[in-house]
Amino acid sequence: MVFNSLFNGSKKESFPLYLVGLFIALNFTAELTKFKNLTVILMIAIAIFFLFKNYRLALAPLKNKLFFSVIFFVLTIFYSLFISIDPQISFDSMNKPILNSILLFSFVLPIVLHKNSAIQIAKMILISIAAGLVITCVRDLLMYVDEYHQGVMPFTEMTHRDLSDGYVLCFPVILSLWYIYKKNSLPHWACLIVATMITIIFMLGTFARGSWLAAVVMSAIVIIFNKEKMLAFMGITALICGAVTLVSYDNAQQHPLTRKMEQTSSSNRYGGGTQGTALELILQNPIKGYGFGNSVFHRIYNEQVKDHPDWIYKQSLGPHNVFLAIWFAAGIVGLLALIILTLSTINYAYRAFMASSSNTITAQAVLLLMVSFIGWVIVRGTFENVYLNVLGIHLGLLMALGFRIKAERIPE
Repeated sequence: MVFNSLFNGSKKESFPLYLVGLFIALNFTAELTKFKNLTVILMIAIAIFFLFKNYRLALAPLKNKLFFSVIFFVLTIFYSLFISIDPQISFDSMNKPILNSILLFSFVLPIVLHKNSAIQIAKMILISIAAGLVITCVRDLLMYVDEYHQGVMPFTEMTHRDLSDGYVLCFPVILSLWYIYKKNSLPHWACLIVATMITIIFMLGTFARGSWLAAVVMSAIVIIFNKEKMLAFMGITALICGAVTLVSYDNAQQHPLTRKMEQTSSSNRYGGGTQGTALELILQNPIKGYGFGNSVFHRIYNEQVKDHPDWIYKQSLGPHNVFLAIWFAAGIVGLLALIILTLSTINYAYRAFMASSSNTITAQAVLLLMVSFIGWVIVRGTFENVYLNVLGIHLGLLMALGFRIKAERIPE
């Protein structure tokens, strides 16, 4: 289904799909920066061409509450520049994640894809994210092989943590593709189990507990939406067996991986730890804020740590919470803007999913974007410092797909 007759139509119409798909896949590679930048430049050029050709039609995908919530959020970040203790540092910090990612891709991607059909966009999303998962796993495997040759055993070092980003963004695609191809045959179930086990093993090696929790929550949401009772039973059973095995393991505290699994507050996040101290700083100035950027947070924290002997860390580790980070940066209005953006995204995705319920591929692509966003922002963002630049891809693809679903009037 997904891989057969990928793009119906002329080469001219298909080029934006190939370009966006290549851009998404390249985001999971370590190098190839020049090629990534080239795809971005080409997308911007195509967007400008469409705007000059027919700006009313090109801008139609942006006429929704989700895009306005994006603009509101970006404006609050600009506000944080004016009140920042160091506007230059704040501007440098916001340049890539806010201007060149959230704002840019939320604006460009819907315009670039506005002429393609919903099914074409959905197929592109599923294939490019599946390719991203494969790329991430291959990179991870090559790292393990290289470390083994250097005498480093697997699951003993935290050198794979950066790959957790790719796993969080891509993991739900396994369940989405399985649902699309669902046949309930032995080979079919075997492929699901093998792909899931490989990905889970690699995810455990990242030592990123936020990504582990995100994977569980995302899987639960997909299973609930797809009404997969058997998968729910298998998942719960696997979690119980894993917990029992961990508890019964005699030398759990001696192994880095099992020790990480048993920790409940690895960064002493509450009280005098990361999130606790971040909240203390915020409550000193909850309305106005301090300015955007981790560098601003580090400066404020490090200046005040001498006055707080109860703070565990004498050097800042960051707030370890995306909502606290934005609240710290732009005050209460920034926190409100992020909450509105989060709720608008989920609402927009849910409506698009319901509107496309008669088309399995389109519905699964929407569900994939929605759960990936939830896993990244709400779940992982509650426990770790996450990169906001990823949201531009989520939001841009979601608006492009949602617009086409509405335009084609897919029956509910």
